[in-house]
Amino acid sequence: MILFVGGRASGKVDAVKELLSIEPQEVTAKQALTTPAINHLENIIEALLENEQSVSDFLTRLINENPSAIILCDEVGSGIVPLNRKDRVLREEIGKACCYLQKHSTAVYRVVCGIAIKIK
Repeated sequence: MILFVGGRASGKVDAVKELLSIEPQEVTAKQALTTPAINHLENIIEALLENEQSVSDFLTRLINENPSAIILCDEVGSGIVPLNRKDRVLREEIGKACCYLQKHSTAVYRVVCGIAIKIK
C-alpha cells in the first residue's frame, strides 16, 4: 500500500501518474476493495459516515483485500477547525484513517505544488 496526502489540487494525481504510471480513480467504498489506485479517500469516508457505516471496518477490509492499493487523500487537518460538528467529525475521521493507513503502507508521500516528497 502507498499513501499520497496533500491539499486539494496539490498535484497528487499527476504525481502518482509520474511516479507509478497509473491513473487513480474516484470510486465507492465497495469498488475501493479492488481498485489499484483510489483517488479521494476523503469522499469515501464521508459517504460511509453519512450512511452510518464503520470507517474502521472499511479500512480493515481495504488493507486485507487490497494491500497493494495506491491511495490518495486530501489533507484536511490544517486550517481553521470547522464550526459544524458534522464537519469536525469528518475531519477527525479522515485524519485517523490516514494515520491508520500509513502504518500499513510501504511508502507515504506528501505532495506540495506537484512535488511528491517521500515521508515514509
